Amino acid sequence: MSKTYVNVSTCPLFNAPSKSMILTDELLYGMEVEIIEDYNEWVKIKTEYRYEGFCLKENLIESEIYPDAFIISPFIDILSEAKYSSVILESLPRGSKINTTNSVDGWSQVLLYSQSMGYIRNEHIIRFEDYLTTDIECIRKQVIDLAKLYMGVQYRWGGKSPLGIDCSGLTSIVYLLNGIHIYRDAFIKEDFGMKEIGIEEMQPADLIYFPGHVAIYIGNDEYIHSTGASAGVVINSLNEKHLNFREDLKYSITGIATVLEAD
Repeated sequence: MSKTYVNVSTCPLFNAPSKSMILTDELLYGMEVEIIEDYNEWVKIKTEYRYEGFCLKENLIESEIYPDAFIISPFIDILSEAKYSSVILESLPRGSKINTTNSVDGWSQVLLYSQSMGYIRNEHIIRFEDYLTTDIECIRKQVIDLAKLYMGVQYRWGGKSPLGIDCSGLTSIVYLLNGIHIYRDAFIKEDFGMKEIGIEEMQPADLIYFPGHVAIYIGNDEYIHSTGASAGVVINSLNEKHLNFREDLKYSITGIATVLEAD
């Protein structure tokens, strides 16, 4: 059964069918979408995490090639042969989803939506079967470890890749790569399994909400977030004794949410 996937490295999602409109999200290669309405060269789509917007139809493809791994390095080339001197078939960012086949001498074969067979070093990918888990403490650690990989990435409104990322782009992508769908924007949505908790209950990987902003708690009173005030992804603190203390955010928390509750 064929499904619809993103067929470009990054696919901008807008709030209306025009490139001059507001960028609301960014989809990555291999992400699955559902087409809701057709507007000639544009389509309205719903993402796998239930976010809606408009993108160019040419950025999508119907395929029976199902992803089984995601790219962990900031950017990586898919090569035509298992050697660095070969032709670059695609250059994909972290979070892209790919279909891998055989692994030989440290290289994995990648079947692209163009039907071309490419190659990627094993160090640059994580296979779903080796990564996805139901162990809550393991997920908490993986969420934080992934978030820290985006340290220093520039702030980009609507972005969700190492080229640029916004606050909810960061929170949503690190949860998405752990198989968990949270709301893409900076709001607590209970129908996404998000439970509001008190600050005294907060644990690493829980979400801290501010007016129009969201961050990930990493422990020791610190949180990681993408913020325009610092021009990108940084770590700040709720503790006034810390050098990275942000007073404006300390006193404007609107809520704490978790999606990681033990059974």
